[in-house]
Amino acid sequence: MSRASLHLFGCGNVGGHLLSILCRQRDAIAARHGIDIDVVAITNRNGTWFDADGLDPTQFTAGVQERIDPALVIDRVARLPYPIFVDVSAFDGASNHYLRAFRRGLAVVTANKIPLVAASDRHR
Repeated sequence: MSRASLHLFGCGNVGGHLLSILCRQRDAIAARHGIDIDVVAITNRNGTWFDADGLDPTQFTAGVQERIDPALVIDRVARLPYPIFVDVSAFDGASNHYLRAFRRGLAVVTANKIPLVAASDRHR
């Protein structure tokens, strides 16, 4: 069984639903695709939660385990198996995190088009 290490950036409506789906479908995804998806980091406006062994998505709001910069979390996630950065925030400054994630070898998935449009001139 392969393992994917997911950093969820933004946990509002879309992020909350994604967490719910991952919780409900985790076993089915593992059985069907042979991959265990561990949510290892969650960043929202209140802080960042990180656990290299995987967070319990239903319990992450119990308290910030460690107050760390999301950019540094990307560095930690990059050392884990198949690291993925998923941005479902509305944060227009997220493009800096995308660049850091790309440079560290993370796959980047985004539903947030704001930073892509805002940063397009800067990254040409």
